[in-house]
Amino acid sequence: MIIEDLESHIIYECDDIEYLIDDDVAIGEVYLDGKLVFQTDDVYDNISLRTEFDKKFTIIEGEENEDLFAENYDY
Repeated sequence: MIIEDLESHIIYECDDIEYLIDDDVAIGEVYLDGKLVFQTDDVYDNISLRTEFDKKFTIIEGEENEDLFAENYDY
């Protein structure tokens, strides 16, 4: 998968994307192949983290692993 940071135009090539929310402090994080590439405050659920990430990054090539996305959240 190839992902671009829309602000810096940095291109990331990765095999694995992981979305995590720390419920205690309402911080959302996105990791590419285990490397933190995005962090945001005031995130309380998967939709708000995904929305904030999509404002800053775009997937250029490949498909996001929706199963990985789903397993990191309690719906």
